[in-house]
Amino acid sequence: IVIHDFLNFELGMVCGYKFEDKNSNGVWDEGEYGLPNWPIHMVRDDTPEEWIVYTDSSGFFCISGLKADWYLLWEELLPGWTPTTQTWAVFTVTSGAMIVLDPFGNFKDVKIPIMKYEDVDGNGMFNEGDRPIEGWMFTVSGPCFDTPVQVYTDAEGKTGVTVTMAGTYTIVEEDREGWMHVNPSDGTATAVVVSGMMFKTFQFGNFILGQITGQKFYDWNANGVMDEGEPGLANWVIWINGTLVSGGFMNITRLTDSSGFYSVTGLPAGTYVVSERLEYGLPGWVPTTPATTTVVMNSGTISSLSFGNAVYGVVHGWKFYDKDMDGIFDENEPGLPGWTIVLEGYTDQGLYVYRTTVTGADGWYYFDMVQPGEYTVTEVLQETWECTTALPIVVDSSGAVQYFDVRVDIGNIRYALIHGYKFLDTFSESSPFWPNGLFDEDEYGLGNWEITLEGWTTTGVYVERVQYTDNMKNIGYYEFDDVLPGMYWVNETLLSGFYATKPISNLVMVYPFPYGPVGITIDFGNLIPEADPELNFVLSEGWNLWSCPMEVEGLTAMSLLKEIGPTGLMISRLNNPDERYYSYSIGENVSRYDFPIVRGVGYFVYVTSDTTFTLEGVFGPADDAPLGAGWNIVGFSQLKPVMASEFLSMVEGGQALMVSYLDADEGRYYSYSLGEPDMYDFVVSPGRAYFVWVDSDATLVF
Repeated sequence: IVIHDFLNFELGMVCGYKFEDKNSNGVWDEGEYGLPNWPIHMVRDDTPEEWIVYTDSSGFFCISGLKADWYLLWEELLPGWTPTTQTWAVFTVTSGAMIVLDPFGNFKDVKIPIMKYEDVDGNGMFNEGDRPIEGWMFTVSGPCFDTPVQVYTDAEGKTGVTVTMAGTYTIVEEDREGWMHVNPSDGTATAVVVSGMMFKTFQFGNFILGQITGQKFYDWNANGVMDEGEPGLANWVIWINGTLVSGGFMNITRLTDSSGFYSVTGLPAGTYVVSERLEYGLPGWVPTTPATTTVVMNSGTISSLSFGNAVYGVVHGWKFYDKDMDGIFDENEPGLPGWTIVLEGYTDQGLYVYRTTVTGADGWYYFDMVQPGEYTVTEVLQETWECTTALPIVVDSSGAVQYFDVRVDIGNIRYALIHGYKFLDTFSESSPFWPNGLFDEDEYGLGNWEITLEGWTTTGVYVERVQYTDNMKNIGYYEFDDVLPGMYWVNETLLSGFYATKPISNLVMVYPFPYGPVGITIDFGNLIPEADPELNFVLSEGWNLWSCPMEVEGLTAMSLLKEIGPTGLMISRLNNPDERYYSYSIGENVSRYDFPIVRGVGYFVYVTSDTTFTLEGVFGPADDAPLGAGWNIVGFSQLKPVMASEFLSMVEGGQALMVSYLDADEGRYYSYSLGEPDMYDFVVSPGRAYFVWVDSDATLVF
């Protein structure tokens, strides 16, 4: 009998755990959990057999029924996980062996998402209006990287890294010139990673630092725009005061350079008030653009703010009554209201200026906002006034770079008017029966009388003036206007055959207005005690219609030209029967061309310049004058003037229809026809001649 050994082998077993290694330390620490359903693989030496088991809910696995041999067991590497322990084990199974392997630890990979954007409003949040930035570099460092890694954002501003180990990771964005970090403020973020963590996107907002630039310029034409040729202004103070979105304030001061430029760069988000500081500049400069402007600084804002200014001054002064006529505004001299003052000239830039203003109640005037330049100051002279200040006055403010103040006072004096009548002072028909020296209602003026004004103005200027009383419209009237304050004699030149019933010489004191008179009346009265007086005759340059109202013995055309003097050139008469003119010219000594000058007949007289001459004759009763049918030239042979309408009624034996006279000064005829309105009537006076048209032979009866 062969006795055999009975050998038995107790099958072995291998077990282990699969856990999530939260902190990547390769140790299954408290608080770390097993990983279920994780595939575990095992093979036996030199056999094709492979075992696959899955961890249970606690991460436990166990393979039993193992025969003696050596075995290779490993965990399956799943995507998104990184082992933190050895991933395989080799062991030998002996009879009854119960093998417990070291746990398999795994770390679930973590994504760190990053997003880069331009924080347009600088508020530190990605909101509407903000823009993603492509191509921005981030550097990430941490435990799973031997060296920092660099990643770049895509078109949506996104990037990120996947980390395979727990720990602290640092995310640093690149620095770019002109950009500032807004959120995070230092451009750096930290991620503390444990297995399986899910991070919100790390947002990095940046802001392009803004700029405010501009120029301070001399706005010559004050249009608020910097035009070609307008220069910059140096050394002007510009303030930039910002209230930052991030909180706090920023206050910056700049001085403009030699060309007027200023610039502030590197400005973070906020609201900035930019202002020019006039108080630090030269006086007189006035802004032509807003002196303060608000700028909202967004990312990349480049704001250009220029400030225009123009320098101004004033021209002002007093319009005054210059009582002493010295051209200086003295303490006791009153201002004159309501006068127009004119400022005219050109600015330094050639702009024409014409401005007017009116003096106030106290005589003060004021031109403000006057630019540098050259101007004249004048006044609009009112009638009856004279300026005692030499005008125009030049105001030269050329090249001024600061406020200027120019005072120009203008003095004036008011003229006096000396006037009156030369009249025939007739006998009164009742008591006192003698001429009374007054120009009474029934008395009439005498034309062509010489009145003189002689004396001295207050300033010592000698005055000598001559007037002849009117013999055309306002018979006997004279006036001396524009008479300055002073002392004068007003005289009449008494003609032979007349007797003065008022003083022929009168002393007149003209005092300055408003204390002296503006109008002074002096009448001269005369009567004719003799029948052979002298009479003056006044002729205007050119042709005159003239007649002699008295009988002058031996007076002919030739002798009349001698009386007239060297200005007399020709005498002509109308011969009614043949309706022809006959003339005598100076130098014609042939007596057959000469003809007598008859009282009551009219003549054409030509003189080369204004002329006055005197004749002496007899003033007897006027003879009636015969008139032929048609036109006649007749004289007026009585001292008392009449109206043309009355003159026509003096014609008897026929119908006088029209009377005309020649205005020698105007060179034209004026006519009055029978029955016309009074507005066409005129004065018929002695010493003049008139055309009279009658419908048949008639007689002019005086």
